Amino acid sequence: MAEPSPEPWSERRIDVAEKYLDRMLAKMESAKADLDKNWLGQIASIAASLALVAGLGSAIANKLLADRGADNALYLVLPLVNSYFFIRFGLIAGVFSKARFYTEKLATELTRRHNLPESLGADQLYQTNSYFEWAHHRFSRATISFLLTIPIVFALNHSLTLYLLFKVAGWSWAYWLAAGVYVIGVATAYVAYYHSNKNNTVVLLAEGRNSFILFTIGIAAIGTVAMLSVLPMVDQDPGPVDFRAGAADSAEHLP
Repeated sequence: MAEPSPEPWSERRIDVAEKYLDRMLAKMESAKADLDKNWLGQIASIAASLALVAGLGSAIANKLLADRGADNALYLVLPLVNSYFFIRFGLIAGVFSKARFYTEKLATELTRRHNLPESLGADQLYQTNSYFEWAHHRFSRATISFLLTIPIVFALNHSLTLYLLFKVAGWSWAYWLAAGVYVIGVATAYVAYYHSNKNNTVVLLAEGRNSFILFTIGIAAIGTVAMLSVLPMVDQDPGPVDFRAGAADSAEHLP
């Protein structure tokens, strides 16, 4: 049965909707650019954290701080950088997801109101080249490899951050306090993102439940625990860092 034609809109209403669409497209493109930059920054920070654990701290400190003896400072800095990128990612992803979702709805509706043929490809108005575009399409086995990288990167971020905190404080009360605050903050960010964006990403969306976001959280949590058990094997010097020795080494490099 053919779909009934929509009631016509006034020219003023169409004009307002088109201007609103232009603003939404601009907001979506801005959020997409920020989101992709954040993703690259988060991966770079994770790579630096992993290299630090693997014993390349001096080389990283020399590259970033021009001081090979300042590698111990990275144990304090990188957990903060990792946490910033993760929290910032959630905020930007929420903006992009909402803009992408409502831009698609408005563009589709305007196409119907103008009675434009489907062959014109109206979807080109709102589809992006973002790495996260796939979350706004129906689930496909071809895209699962892209989607799985998201929780894997989150798991690396969380596990490395917690491990670097251990390297700073050992099994002290300070570690458990910092780790507890971090875990609560991450859990709060996940819950807030889910409730705010569960209807925006259509992949694995059914009956008001967004299985994609839930799977992402679950895989990230399991991956974090698994990677925490592996990182001591990668660490060239397991155990807490001796900051007094690091300060002495740094002093030796002073002119």
